[in-house]
Amino acid sequence: MDNTVEKPSPQESRKEPIDRSGAKPIIGVTSPDEGGDILWRFTQFAVYLAGGQALRLSPSSHLPLDNYDGFIIAGGGDINPELYGEAAVMPTLQYDVARDDLELEVVRHADGGCKPLLGICRGMQLINVARGGSLYQEASEILDDFLPNTSLISKIIGRRKVIFDQSSRLYEIMGRYSNYNVNSIHHQAVNQLGKNLRVVAREENGLVQAIEAVDGLNRAEKDGALNAETQMADLDEGQQFVTGVQWHPEFMLHVSSARRLFKAVVSEAKSCAAKRSH
Repeated sequence: MDNTVEKPSPQESRKEPIDRSGAKPIIGVTSPDEGGDILWRFTQFAVYLAGGQALRLSPSSHLPLDNYDGFIIAGGGDINPELYGEAAVMPTLQYDVARDDLELEVVRHADGGCKPLLGICRGMQLINVARGGSLYQEASEILDDFLPNTSLISKIIGRRKVIFDQSSRLYEIMGRYSNYNVNSIHHQAVNQLGKNLRVVAREENGLVQAIEAVDGLNRAEKDGALNAETQMADLDEGQQFVTGVQWHPEFMLHVSSARRLFKAVVSEAKSCAAKRSH
């Protein structure tokens, strides 16, 4: 059974001009053609607070990717499991093929230059799949103590404790918390880790809550997969900023650590844009 939603091929059809007068980094935030408005508005505000300018990037309406200084792959619906070699466990579920394709293109583009990439919830999972990784389509079937999403409040407030790898970039960005409470909206989770990525935060039950690039991701194709637990030294100037978090920091902007994550993306985008201009 074909359970994908066919949509027109991505068109670079966005017409409004980019405001470069204030030299704010332009952050492309992915979104479906239909829906996703709440996620977009909160993420747009988060980027604004961080000193950037967010532009919505959907399959049928976006600028050429060269116009963006960085990217956020936002949350949303499930990724087509065919992308990681599996059949759907819910045959009636429809997938947004056009969005999957666009976001895979975004990952490839970010890999090709000095552009930061942050994946949120689905976005983290997409980054992992783009690197050859896979997902648990239903985390509750794998982990007995996986907490179901029972109410809107429980989805937004911090209710899951995660433990950071203290050698990671994310640990430094978030404020060096060894334990951290996050919100939860997901029902899927990272299974097999993709190439050149490592796990940098987990729940006590082992569920992956954050990943980041071990090194510049273009190197993965020639070096092959790296151990997910590889210890990483301090990042040098050539280090690719690729981070994924399973939680939704855009819903936690009352917490300074969540704001710091978006600030890190915008700061990296600004720094990289300055390098490209020389």
